[in-house]
Amino acid sequence: MKMEPIASSWSRLERSVAQLQLPEPQLAPGAEEASLAAFEAAVGLRLPDEVRDLFRGHDGQTSARAGLAGGFHFVSLLEARKIMEDWSAVRAKLGEGIKDLDRACSSSPRGAIQRKYSDAGWVPLLRDGEGNGVGVDLNPGPAGTAGQIINFGGDEDDKLVLFPGAAALLEWLADEWEHERIFYDSIDSVIRHTNGRLVTAIACARGL
Repeated sequence: MKMEPIASSWSRLERSVAQLQLPEPQLAPGAEEASLAAFEAAVGLRLPDEVRDLFRGHDGQTSARAGLAGGFHFVSLLEARKIMEDWSAVRAKLGEGIKDLDRACSSSPRGAIQRKYSDAGWVPLLRDGEGNGVGVDLNPGPAGTAGQIINFGGDEDDKLVLFPGAAALLEWLADEWEHERIFYDSIDSVIRHTNGRLVTAIACARGL
């Protein structure tokens, strides 16, 4: 039986991570249906099927020591909810002042992503340690598509449509692991991409 794209990519990524023989488990078990429903109720959004399948495969990662997504960490549903709540508090605190930050933001392709500093429709799937993320955009610009994968966060004024959806993101990560462009730096005990920071590596690989 042919595996679905998300399940196939998770299996490939699992094999790559297992070859590192790290001393602790890295990927968490998959999310239960009740957890998915609770998340959607809490944030008031319906996740695309691809995103639901991603969390069904693994609900984040268990170790905070190494970000398996080329230095970024896979977030759990609980982490994603907390991140979104924190951003909601930031938007409330800034009030009208957020418009100055909005004006500094750009979208590539033009019009695909809302020119905003933060938006309630951005659901994180990956995070770094600096308040930035890669996730699914459920409130795209007029030239965008709901479910597209974008970068966002305090340092991410220039926002890019990185992938059309979550399946393409996970497939790309599996490819990068298998071709050893994502690797474990045993000296610093971190996982890196050969082309640098994850968003930069994706943009370079995809000609963005």
